[in-house]
Amino acid sequence: MYDISNGSVRYTKRFWPERAERLAMAVNSWSATFRYTEADVRRVAPVTGGVYKLMYAQNAKLYVFYVGQSSNLAERLLGHLGSAEPNACIRRHLQSYTCHFDFLSVSTESERLRVESDTIRQFNPPCNA
Repeated sequence: MYDISNGSVRYTKRFWPERAERLAMAVNSWSATFRYTEADVRRVAPVTGGVYKLMYAQNAKLYVFYVGQSSNLAERLLGHLGSAEPNACIRRHLQSYTCHFDFLSVSTESERLRVESDTIRQFNPPCNA
């Protein structure tokens, strides 16, 4: 039994738990990781709401340096790339490293705030301090 509402999946364990878990992962999964360039943001970022992670590459690994949320992911991601970015930490990372991003589409503001907070706790990004 599936109930898909507000981006979450609820199920009862006695009715197809393995199918419900796969569906929950598909509904609530992060995008692929993309190079953080204007061209890639315009190509892949949706104009819908969600949460995003900015990452830098070092020694063949990706490190999260910022987590944010917005009602328009494409617009917000493009804003960070602009010269008027107010967060000096973000500007420094963008100038010093090859950067990447990924995102999770989340429709409601309350859910975006929850996911953003959980993701910040998980990665402890330096530019969110």
